[in-house]
Amino acid sequence: MVRNIILLLLSTLLFWLSAGCQSDASPEITIGEPTVELSVEILGRTHAISLDDEGRLIVSAVLASSDGTVVLSIDRGTRLLDKDKKPLLSICMKSELETLAQPEDAHIIGAVYSLEPKDATFNLPLKLTLSYDPQDLPEGISESDISILPNYESSGWGESYYKNVDAERHRVTTQISRFARFAVVVPVVAASQAPTMNITPAIEVPATAATPTVKVDLLYFHRSQRCTKCLCFEERVSYVVSEYFQDEINSGQLTFRILNIGDKENVALVKKYGAVSSQLFINTIVDGVENIRDVQDIWSWDCTSKTNRFEDEVKNTIEISLRGGQ
Repeated sequence: MVRNIILLLLSTLLFWLSAGCQSDASPEITIGEPTVELSVEILGRTHAISLDDEGRLIVSAVLASSDGTVVLSIDRGTRLLDKDKKPLLSICMKSELETLAQPEDAHIIGAVYSLEPKDATFNLPLKLTLSYDPQDLPEGISESDISILPNYESSGWGESYYKNVDAERHRVTTQISRFARFAVVVPVVAASQAPTMNITPAIEVPATAATPTVKVDLLYFHRSQRCTKCLCFEERVSYVVSEYFQDEINSGQLTFRILNIGDKENVALVKKYGAVSSQLFINTIVDGVENIRDVQDIWSWDCTSKTNRFEDEVKNTIEISLRGGQ
């Protein structure tokens, strides 16, 4: 009898531990019932999303304009508040009619967009995606040079701490921490790239293209509560890095870090990368320009049973980044 009771208690304990660990795929956020409707207007197209009474988003939202040129993405659990710290009731994004001064060492391409209300606050970064016309790019500028910059009423042009350029679909994504004006920008062509007088030298020396400097930062974020899949991700990614990329690690071209999103010392990196759960990020830095990618495909690679395929996918992803690709 006593033995049966002990076995029952152990089975119950294992069940609850297993159930808690398997919830790792979504952020550890307690969200109430939907009580507030937030109206979001993106270039004339209106969306309605639900918040709880604390202003937290019930379900992740991807909000696009009618033509798909502008997309605002908000993660589940993001707390959206107005100036009085009450749940936000409206967001409006529109084309800015006012002409802005060009950023220093950069040119605006396309329209300038304004997100309001400017005094709204949110605890997690939002993602803003803007499309661009590649024909607007100056000669000598590649699509990897494109970024989105914020323009604040009080301080002017700010900096971009995150970008992801999709050259195939001609769009760029950034993370935003507050509402402002936003524009797609490209750097000014350097003087050394400007046209020069056609003077034939006495001895013609073949020109050699400068090899871009590529550095790759690989970061695996996890929560304090771990599950089998989360631990498998960490183990197999660590194996691939140590097995195939030790030379790059030793030279400093590749760095690899495993970070708990709950640790205070990781707050800045969690904010920079927008990490909310078990996620693998790869930051390809070409000539000092960061290109951060959330490797979401990791969830479709079978880590627990087909480890060889999983390792091949991770290896291929790193190799592409080390060559300057994304």
